[in-house]
Amino acid sequence: MNLQLNIDALLLGKHHQLDDILGLSEQVLEPQLRVSDEHCLRHFSFSEDVVKRIENLYFSADAVFVLLPEAPLEEAKGEAYQALLALAPALEKATKVYLFPYGRSAMQLALRQALKLFEQQKISTIQLVAYHQDERLQANAAESESPSVASQCFIAASLQPAKKGFTIPWASYEVQTPDKSVEATVSALIQRYRQQCGESLTQCYLPSALNTELMDAWLNAYQQFQDCVGSRSQVIFADARVGDLGVCSGLYNLCHLFMHYQREKHAGVSFQLDISDKTYRSAMMLAWVA
Repeated sequence: MNLQLNIDALLLGKHHQLDDILGLSEQVLEPQLRVSDEHCLRHFSFSEDVVKRIENLYFSADAVFVLLPEAPLEEAKGEAYQALLALAPALEKATKVYLFPYGRSAMQLALRQALKLFEQQKISTIQLVAYHQDERLQANAAESESPSVASQCFIAASLQPAKKGFTIPWASYEVQTPDKSVEATVSALIQRYRQQCGESLTQCYLPSALNTELMDAWLNAYQQFQDCVGSRSQVIFADARVGDLGVCSGLYNLCHLFMHYQREKHAGVSFQLDISDKTYRSAMMLAWVA
């Protein structure tokens, strides 16, 4: 099945121009600077104009898939989802709302459900919605000495079956359990890809805005990927220019990938790896059908 993605809103801090945020223009995204006492914070924070854009959004798809930070469902309903409703009040009027509290892996797990619903012909359009606010930007947050960029991001994108667009020939995920290391779960995904698919990759979307443990784990596992990633493969760290987008990161990468295919800046086969903070590791292979 081929899927079309229409980006209804992609907002990062005060930025709202799609080409700028996705690296399709020459514009360099410069984070704002906040200095207090001896601390300096680089950040992308929403402006009043951006907040109004979100408040004025409508959610008219047959179903809305809300991507949420990793948490038990009831906890996600009570905190992250309520924060999103406060930002986008029209979401309360959506006909069907599904919650996916799986952190950075939420987008890929939501796509699995979307494909099932499309194949069953139960619905024709799905809107994916994600909101991330770095905890350092929240009211009364403690000062942090972290040098990383603190980001605030909102994405809404509509998905529907189409004659041309992207297709997902292969996808899989792993759930972290106490008896497994992070490296073992990522290695299992890569080995499964090599065994079940094994195509050479033209683009490889990998995460870089992770803590040291998660980064070391996938870097070690990545060594098994050598026969699929060659000298002509492009390794893309899309989050390197925008900071950690948390639950928005998977959907941001999908938007980045889709628009680069559409503008003929990508070709061949792509691979996307998403890793949540605690439990979920997901991977998928994507291709473009013109």
